Amino acid sequence: MTIVKACSAPMIDPQIIRRTDSMCTMADDHEIWHSAQEMIDRYDDKALREITKRIQELDQAGKTEACQTWRKIWEAAKALLDASRQQKKH
Repeated sequence: MTIVKACSAPMIDPQIIRRTDSMCTMADDHEIWHSAQEMIDRYDDKALREITKRIQELDQAGKTEACQTWRKIWEAAKALLDASRQQKKH
């Protein structure tokens, strides 16, 4: 699975960057949660383990930004799994 940042196009004007920064964050957050849900759909309760493997592989490859993105996906997946478990209890 490849995650493409919504705002990866280069922008020259710093003012444009500042104005679009919050839009990028919202798009990125949506992609993070969507990716987390896809991992859960694919791997079920083993999603966190699979995401952890990807984080380790990226870390070993020195891909810092991608590693940070997958850490966010791990956090989102954990939150989704925890919420799902809480619903099952009630």
